[in-house]
Amino acid sequence: MLLAGLNGLEHPDTIIIPPALIIRQSCGCPEQRVLKAELADERVEPLGFASAAIREKVVNSMAQSVSALLHQDLIRWMTEIHDAFIHDLKLDTPAKFLEKWKEVIWAGQQATTHAIPWHDALSAMRGTILPTLSGTPFLQKAESFWQQARVFVSGELLKVETSIRLQAEHRSVVLREISESMMTCHTLAELLDTATFELPRLGIHACYLALFDRAAVSTETARLVFAFDGTGRYSIAREGIPFQSRNLLPDTFLRELNQFGLVAEALYSREHRLGFMLLEVDAENAMVCSAIRGVLSNALQGVILEEQRNEAEGELRHYQRDLEKLVEERTTELRSANQKLEAEIRERLLTEAERERLIVELEKKNAELERFAYTASHDLKSPIITIRGFLGHLELDAASGNTVRLKQDIQRISAAADKMYELLNDLLELSRIGRVLNPPEIIDFNALVESALQLIHGRLKENDVDVRVTSTGQQVFGDRSRLIEVLQNLLDNSAKFTLGRKTPTVVVGCSGTEGDKFIFYVRDNGIGIAPEHHERIFGLFNKLDVTIEGTGVGLALVKRIIELHDGRIWVESELGEGSTFYFTLPKAVI
Repeated sequence: MLLAGLNGLEHPDTIIIPPALIIRQSCGCPEQRVLKAELADERVEPLGFASAAIREKVVNSMAQSVSALLHQDLIRWMTEIHDAFIHDLKLDTPAKFLEKWKEVIWAGQQATTHAIPWHDALSAMRGTILPTLSGTPFLQKAESFWQQARVFVSGELLKVETSIRLQAEHRSVVLREISESMMTCHTLAELLDTATFELPRLGIHACYLALFDRAAVSTETARLVFAFDGTGRYSIAREGIPFQSRNLLPDTFLRELNQFGLVAEALYSREHRLGFMLLEVDAENAMVCSAIRGVLSNALQGVILEEQRNEAEGELRHYQRDLEKLVEERTTELRSANQKLEAEIRERLLTEAERERLIVELEKKNAELERFAYTASHDLKSPIITIRGFLGHLELDAASGNTVRLKQDIQRISAAADKMYELLNDLLELSRIGRVLNPPEIIDFNALVESALQLIHGRLKENDVDVRVTSTGQQVFGDRSRLIEVLQNLLDNSAKFTLGRKTPTVVVGCSGTEGDKFIFYVRDNGIGIAPEHHERIFGLFNKLDVTIEGTGVGLALVKRIIELHDGRIWVESELGEGSTFYFTLPKAVI
């Protein structure tokens, strides 16, 4: 079977046959050690010691000696043993006497497996009958029977103990198999199907399983979700049959209970109350009910947690689909608007140069739109995936009562939500550029630098950054607030990436002109940027170092503002050699 499994071949399922103790003898004769206990005797007929009065006295004496067993059949057993004893005295053999002891020992195995009570009964029998045999020829035969009975009783009790041990070992194997089967179930339906098949293997004749409606609030009402008996499994709707918990079962089921013993077991996992179950079982199998309760409680708690997690993941997937649908609708609207713009351009028969310029701009916007839609949908999923992942941990930690990890899960979910909010806020700000502009005006460049420095004064002071302004008050033409945003972002980046340098330094200046535009720069002595990343850093959400704070939108925003002023921006840098960001702005016409 092992080789077949390794080679991917099918092999028959393991079948465990319930053990039963079978003792074979060559004939119906007593065992040799019992025969050796026999005393020599002579064949004689019994006299009046077997009278009804003596019989009653013997039976009562024997029953009194084993009264601690509290079994309803004690009087009957002792009577039958006495009668078998008298019968065998006539036949010169203790066969029926010993056979009756065997029946009583096996019938009373649930009451005791110890030899002392039965030997006490023999002693009581001997002590009561012996005086009536004094001076009779039956004394030696009776002593022989009693001696053989003592040996026989001890031997039978050993067999009973062996049988009970084998049955217990078999129950343990079956319980382990049932536990493994139930713990691999992922849904309540699978668990109930497994219970239908497995529980009868433990001698369970019927099972009724009820779950509390709102266990955390009240256990007064419950729902019967599962039931089977000797006729098979009942068909019960998924929502179950409601009833009052104190009644244990709905009325229709109470009327159908049969003659077997009824055991009620609470179902719970740690502090969580789940419900209860009723089991119809024979007395000799009642001991397994508690073990079944433990196995079923653990499996039920696992199934409930998994179904709750699946439900939460389903809701999250639903929200994700809604978000993707909104992004798609917005993308479609923007694409439609661009198409209408292109149509208007054609309809108005603009000049060829103007038309070409608008077409180029339209294509550029379409490409930017596609990049925006892809990047936004991709990066917005990351916090959602983080939230979904820690929701699973949150459920497990809540179920286990681990408050420390529960707080950590909540903090991580909150951080992911804050990250999503920051991303959406930056995206909103980026989308406003080009749609919301202030009237352009003539501005002193040094005044722009001073305003930006005031906005990030805290970071500059914290990082001990030395800022030098070498520009000489060039006059530019543009949107004041947007240009301050440009300088604020560039200076803030320089402050972040010079952290850890011996003397963090940032220089702002003007390097010359390019046609009707000034060329300005922001230079720092920070960690620098490898040449292969010079273009990438201006993309949306592109961060070279994920450990540095920010969303990766800043430089994309700067690039957009510069381009709206008909300028351009680029970087010159080497890794470890600092960075210089150049950008052009239109000169003011005075």
